[in-house]
Amino acid sequence: MSSNNLQIGFTPVLNRQVEYFQEIEIPVTMSNKRATPIVVENVTLQFHSDNGEADYYRKFDISQEIGSHGMLVRSIPIRPNLQFLPTTNSVRIMVKYRQTNNGVLGALQYEKSDQTYIIVNPCPPNLGQLFISFKQPEDRRHARLLQRLAMRAGFTVYLKMDNPIPGRDLWETIEPQLIDSIAIAFLWTDHTPWGSGVEREIKLSKENGKYYLPLIEKGLSVPDFFQGSGIEYVFFDTEDPLECFAQVIEALRETVLTGKHI
Repeated sequence: MSSNNLQIGFTPVLNRQVEYFQEIEIPVTMSNKRATPIVVENVTLQFHSDNGEADYYRKFDISQEIGSHGMLVRSIPIRPNLQFLPTTNSVRIMVKYRQTNNGVLGALQYEKSDQTYIIVNPCPPNLGQLFISFKQPEDRRHARLLQRLAMRAGFTVYLKMDNPIPGRDLWETIEPQLIDSIAIAFLWTDHTPWGSGVEREIKLSKENGKYYLPLIEKGLSVPDFFQGSGIEYVFFDTEDPLECFAQVIEALRETVLTGKHI
């Protein structure tokens, strides 16, 4: 339940700009309006996530007492991951706490803050090109989401549909881009076998010794193309792929930065 026992505010942030994966501190003030102590149990921050996706929440345990009419000031460290909406991202806070009465803790209560904001910027595009292979137009939505996340992380992205060259053979343009890419992400869904393009791109990747990421719709069997490759594949929920895709791109970023396997 909510009450007016606790007032939450934000102290001024000198620099609201932060890149993905960098840390920023959000200063929070919690003022006890009661004549008896209260105990703050935890603080949860709410951020906007990718368009059309659920908001992103980060919870921090505090377990600290605020005395009679006292104030607690905490700087909450946040490191935006790829699920954070880029550019201006609003922040709200919910604090859960308990009143005390003669040393006895009462029921759990909560109070929410007004909004503040941070500005989340993409990483510099210096990690190389990610080639995204998928069945279009059926899986375009998933390819676009993967593209957005990869660009936030510092990759450039090649999607054939964004690079048409009328009059040229399709594979004369695709093959050089695939070979020049640092990695290839294959989106394999129930739609993929209806076309032959993804299968051909898998073959090209293997022939050229490219590092690739098999992303397979949950509930499907692993295609023979990926069996025995020694490369870990990932199953994703086609209705809610954001968290899975973000983790895959973050892992790829770490692989590139550390020089492992590529």
